[in-house]
Amino acid sequence: MSFERREKILGFLLLVLVSILYFFANLQKVVVPGSVFNELQQIFNCDAGSVTGLGAGFMYVYSLNQLTVGVLADRYSGTRVIMVGGALFCIGSLLSAYSGSLAVLMFSRILTGFGASVIYLSMLKLIFRITPENFTVVLGIIMIVGYSGSIVSGAPFVKFVNAFGYSKCMLTVGIVTVVCYALFLINVLCSKLPPVDQCVKLNLTSFKNVLKQKHNIHLYMTTGIGFAVFYSMQMTIGKKYMEDFTGLSSDKAGLLMSVTMVISSCNAFLLALLSKLAGNRRRPFMYFCGFGTLAGSLMLLSAVLFDIRAWQLSAAAWILFSFAGNCSTIQVAIQKETNPANRVGTSLSIGNCFSYLIIAIVGTLTGKLLEIFPPQIIDGIKIYGRNSYLAVFILLTVLGGMTAVNAIFLKETRGKNIEVN
Repeated sequence: MSFERREKILGFLLLVLVSILYFFANLQKVVVPGSVFNELQQIFNCDAGSVTGLGAGFMYVYSLNQLTVGVLADRYSGTRVIMVGGALFCIGSLLSAYSGSLAVLMFSRILTGFGASVIYLSMLKLIFRITPENFTVVLGIIMIVGYSGSIVSGAPFVKFVNAFGYSKCMLTVGIVTVVCYALFLINVLCSKLPPVDQCVKLNLTSFKNVLKQKHNIHLYMTTGIGFAVFYSMQMTIGKKYMEDFTGLSSDKAGLLMSVTMVISSCNAFLLALLSKLAGNRRRPFMYFCGFGTLAGSLMLLSAVLFDIRAWQLSAAAWILFSFAGNCSTIQVAIQKETNPANRVGTSLSIGNCFSYLIIAIVGTLTGKLLEIFPPQIIDGIKIYGRNSYLAVFILLTVLGGMTAVNAIFLKETRGKNIEVN
């Protein structure tokens, strides 16, 4: 076998293994506490703030690390960055199965979040290096594989937890992740590592220049908050709310969360297609992101305010969130078309950081708002009432209003590079 053919095969296998790691990274983003909220409260006998704090801890380190991962991947290659971050991801995943201490579980979630944060941007570097001619197609396939992790974290994972318990399920996830990472390392040892680029350095001036551009701020506020509203509810209280307020069973609530993740996963590609068919228009889809998020928030607020417990209304709101919340393909296109070429990467890093930082903040606030009013305890499970969820959805409505207002200020690019203020 020729050297070139051997490297192609190893490169293909590397992408397969990285896509599996990306699958587990997405699963870990949502599964704690979103799919196991009640189980964690029972295990640790803790309040909602402690449970949502587990998800927030993950997201804080995940978001802030986005600012450095891109530069590290440019300098040292995505392969080397995943080698280091993947090890931390595996350790955190295994520790997440430990249920003896809330403090240890919090540490494990922070470690898992730090490790998971390196995978996406490093993966982009790998795809471009290994298959530059088919970058878009390969990225689309891997994104579908990756988002499947968020889908599995819903109804399928809930069923496994109900059957085998939290610790066994998380331990199984951790073990499979370690096996995948070990195969990744074996592949790397058999391949030729790309050279280190000594010219790439962390340049704070580029961050400053991106943030000076008001159009970038409006874009972050529209797409970042829209995504954060959907994803924060997905990873914290979405399932819990459907059980507490509408009376849906755990399995059915988990199924709804999986359905919304399927929609969100497909929506990015759907919007890209619709944008192309509409002459590469971008602005209408940003309007949909902003006003769709506001409409979904108002639907949930109305359901609680007027005590409408029919699950169909709340389910419709979650589905609207899932369509409006993931406009990532349009967002990336706008960033590329409104920023100089040498700032696009920095703009993407800041956008990723902002989105996940808002998710972490909303997750933290959600836990505190739920506990303002004391819950009922039924069979050892805390059930939060109307007032608790009313406080949460007032917050969401304010955020939804911010997305709608900022969407108004975005410029139409029609697929061309334009200058903006």
